[in-house]
Amino acid sequence: MRNNSPKVLFLSSVSPFHGPGATIIDYYNAFRQENIDADFLLCEQEVGDDRWNYVFEKDRRPLLQRLYTWFNKHILCKRRFFKQKTGHFFFYKYEELPPVMNRYLLKKITKKYDLVIVHFWLEMLNFSSIKAIYDKIHCQFQFLGVDYSQMSGGCHFIGDCTGYKDGCRTCEAVTPLWCNNFAAHNVKYRKRVYDEVKPVVWGNAYMQQFYREAYLLKDARCETSLPLINTELFKPLDKAVARKHLDIDESAFVLSFGSQKLNDERKGIKYLIRALNILSAMLDEEERSKVLVLTAGDTKGELEKQIPFKQKNLGYLKTEQLVQFYSASSVFLSPSVNDAGPLMVNHSLSCGTPVVAFEMGTALDCVKGHNTGFCVELRNADAFADAVCKLFRMPAAEYDGMCADCREYAQMHYSYKEKVKHLLVVFNKYAGQK
Repeated sequence: MRNNSPKVLFLSSVSPFHGPGATIIDYYNAFRQENIDADFLLCEQEVGDDRWNYVFEKDRRPLLQRLYTWFNKHILCKRRFFKQKTGHFFFYKYEELPPVMNRYLLKKITKKYDLVIVHFWLEMLNFSSIKAIYDKIHCQFQFLGVDYSQMSGGCHFIGDCTGYKDGCRTCEAVTPLWCNNFAAHNVKYRKRVYDEVKPVVWGNAYMQQFYREAYLLKDARCETSLPLINTELFKPLDKAVARKHLDIDESAFVLSFGSQKLNDERKGIKYLIRALNILSAMLDEEERSKVLVLTAGDTKGELEKQIPFKQKNLGYLKTEQLVQFYSASSVFLSPSVNDAGPLMVNHSLSCGTPVVAFEMGTALDCVKGHNTGFCVELRNADAFADAVCKLFRMPAAEYDGMCADCREYAQMHYSYKEKVKHLLVVFNKYAGQK
């Protein structure tokens, strides 16, 4: 362990082997590489993997916890009494009632720690959980900002709602009308916990814009961060080899796009489809024949008729397959319109593949102004198509230089060493402060 480095407890509700939860493994490896003493507490046991501690054994939650969960779901938050409006992502109903009963969570925390890092919350943690842990071990907390929930009264993604600015006094996410006080009540409770615990709240440059206006984060310790990526895993592969493995024509201009649910409105699918159709009109027949749209994720067969180019869907991909996916691509497309990330933008850059994105999320940190692709006006499909066309017609030497800049940026900002160094600087900045 480094001199003056903290003893860390890392909390996360999700599996490290599915979707964005894979970043847990990166934190585990980064802490080990940099000699940081850290324990990881997850919600449910991962069979055959002893790297993690866990609150519950796999599929064996105590009867009391199961009854508690049933009561919350079917009595307190019964659907006919509490409905989430379409297009909203309101997940927290009663902030004082944690998803996992605090008695089971606290039972697993048997040591003293200097720092608690909170990763994914849903189904394991809420602010009641944070208060209970803080009351037990009294140390510094850091919240990793992967969405908007840390500044709202219950929404993970806020869309166009500005209620977070005044404490969610009138919530637009739920019905009937008498349920609207859920969010305001949650904000009041969360504010008391914020004022007591005084956590460090991490977020990228995009999220900092919201943090500065959020009622909940008034006077909070907000710090800017970039994602942690294993740049030795996410690295450029030989493009010809990657394409051969994925059965893709070596001469194709490959436009890639990925998400767990490709039809998710937050990911901007309608703007992507519009941009691709505009792009098709900009190209002649010979140019169109060279374009391939490569997707990763679940399409449910709904995109094929709307995209005017040859297509290939790879379905859900494991990490190693994602590296091939990015390396085989000419450009990664990120049309997200309501997203703190997505992490796929950072992965693409680490693999040396330029990105075209709207001006939001992580693209503001790593694409805009860095010669790593193009960042265009939010929801402007014409500008998005024009940016893709520029890459399509870019001279080879200029394109190769952009690919090199993508990789250089990733190595400078995403590596294990840089992330842990930044974390320790911030820990020491607030160490000993109330």
